[in-house]
Amino acid sequence: MRKFLLSTFSLAVIASTTCCSKKDHNSDKPPADKHTGNLYYRWADEGTLKLDLGSGTKSVILPDDTKQNGFHMSRKQDRFLLLTDIEGDYDNEAFRLQDDKGTLIKEFKVPEGDFSGYVHPQLSYDDAYILATSLLPDNVIVIDIAQNKTYMLHDMEGQKFTDAVWMPDGSVLLSTASALYRSAIPFSNVELVQQFGAEAWSHVTVRPDGKKIAFSKDKHIWMMDLQEKKPAQVSTGSEAIPAAFSPDGKYLLAGIHQFASGGGPWANYYTLCILPADGRQYPVEEGSDDKNISWVKASGSTDPEACSGTVQWLE
Repeated sequence: MRKFLLSTFSLAVIASTTCCSKKDHNSDKPPADKHTGNLYYRWADEGTLKLDLGSGTKSVILPDDTKQNGFHMSRKQDRFLLLTDIEGDYDNEAFRLQDDKGTLIKEFKVPEGDFSGYVHPQLSYDDAYILATSLLPDNVIVIDIAQNKTYMLHDMEGQKFTDAVWMPDGSVLLSTASALYRSAIPFSNVELVQQFGAEAWSHVTVRPDGKKIAFSKDKHIWMMDLQEKKPAQVSTGSEAIPAAFSPDGKYLLAGIHQFASGGGPWANYYTLCILPADGRQYPVEEGSDDKNISWVKASGSTDPEACSGTVQWLE
């Protein structure tokens, strides 16, 4: 197992301070399996949504707010994490931990300057830590909620991080443009998980048991067992990304890339479908007659649900 010492891994520990329209879809085919659980996702000006897969009931859990830069629901679905701008303070933003009634539990103000501009906030599986990545200069931030301590990860051997995601055991998968690494607090040792080539890859998603991951490469979805480390392409057809594994790990929620014409550079979005996570290839595209693919639809709708950011699939 290849290891890297702290000398190759820039780390700082600092004290914390307190429109577009959907593409038409005419397929009304029933799902191949009756999926259950709740999906959480954002869409355009509707806000943050919850969809009960069993009943198809859709509800708004957070109204649309241009100051919100991301959200994450806890695994118990009893609290959620928000990343928001601070009104009247352009250079700063805050992580806000709230219960499911919207009552504030704790707030962390992100230091200004190089430590701002964060996206993809995530609660750890035990709700003890907050993880997020920044747009520029591509830092990874981890906040110990109880200890009020912040860890800042800057780069790996000079390569900037492109993403980070929690593992069930509390470790973190760290992505660069060419490789995937794994480390854990206090991040003194780093393991190389997989070296990739020059092709673009992104959107790492972890199966709930932590044994497998899915990611996007060459505009398709791939899966990899973290022990065997043999990536395999599992989607064909349209450009797609993995959004989330089902709670039991048997299915994979996929986002099919769409673009709203006339919407400008921010007109990218994804429609949602579900495919088996068995390692086989499936055609994830509109019009496919593969009965193993089911489009995610709210009750009474003939169009698949669309999202414009993070998606979670919880029990």
